[in-house]
Amino acid sequence: MRSPTLDRPSRATAPDEPVPEARTSAPASPAANLWRWDRGDGQWGDRLARQRTLTTDQGTYELRYLALAPAGEHPQDQRFGIVHFDGSGKLRWQAELGKHFVATGAMVRAGELIHATHHSAISSGAHVSTIDATSGQVRWTVELAALGPISHSQYHNETQIELDDRGLVIYGNEAQGAYTEVLDPKSGKQLGLSRPDPRFVGLVWEGKGPSEPFAAPGPAELVVGSTRYVLAGSDDRQAPARLARMDGPETVWTLPLRSRGSCTHAAMRVVDAELWVALYCAFASGVELFAVDTASGTRVREVGVRGLGPIDHSEYYNEVALDVLHGHVVVRGREAAGRYIEIVDPAVGASRVGLTFRD
Repeated sequence: MRSPTLDRPSRATAPDEPVPEARTSAPASPAANLWRWDRGDGQWGDRLARQRTLTTDQGTYELRYLALAPAGEHPQDQRFGIVHFDGSGKLRWQAELGKHFVATGAMVRAGELIHATHHSAISSGAHVSTIDATSGQVRWTVELAALGPISHSQYHNETQIELDDRGLVIYGNEAQGAYTEVLDPKSGKQLGLSRPDPRFVGLVWEGKGPSEPFAAPGPAELVVGSTRYVLAGSDDRQAPARLARMDGPETVWTLPLRSRGSCTHAAMRVVDAELWVALYCAFASGVELFAVDTASGTRVREVGVRGLGPIDHSEYYNEVALDVLHGHVVVRGREAAGRYIEIVDPAVGASRVGLTFRD
């Protein structure tokens, strides 16, 4: 359904738009140090990372071309933006965001505001705009620092967007690299910019596919030379599970863990002097990741693994594998709702890259 051409809403440009120097520098920032990509059509929690259509109780919002280029005009002159239809399908407003050749983008809604990326799918860089969901007024538009200007003949450029406790988070994936850029959702001011290790951005899922059955996990045990690390659960939901290091017949230490009753499973790997443990339930979503000092049995750090995010379910299945790649801890989760790979830097105990694979 094509909408009629309406007058362009008034547009406000952020007064604190990034200065040109920001395009040539890429400071690592704690606010932006996680790069996350959803390679399927599912949800990250209650947000859709790359959606171009939003359906709400106020109607439908579509990120699209506003009109075809008139005869004689170059396709690059096509106006791209957001169109809002009410519940009956009547056009309420449209907001022009720019003129991009082979335009694309993604959007997320927060209250009465819509935040949208918009850019060319075959050229570098991107813009972000915030639009009033009721009136269609564009509050502000900024150009991302991203990777900076890139000369090219053939190119691809994708973005995903979400809002979390860091701010408005844009994940860019371009032919020349990837980036995470965080903006203040009120002003568009840049809060952080970082680029992930390229060795992890292109990882693909390896292992069981979505149609293969889930296996009942056996006893959790890791053998390193003459040392065994053993996780023993309990049928008593009040009793803690216990993680133990055993050198031959001798128990060196025992660490009580949070009780999950009979639903306690784990994958384990040793990285330098730490035992990394991915603790999970085979019948519920999510995983708990932490490191234990191999000498003392002391729990030294925890990492919040985002995985697929919260999943509502009645019946569920969950398998987790733990590996080490390029000195990083790799969590591979396969759940009833999809699969994910999360890369954790063990030196600081923080996620660096998160990839989800939806069916």
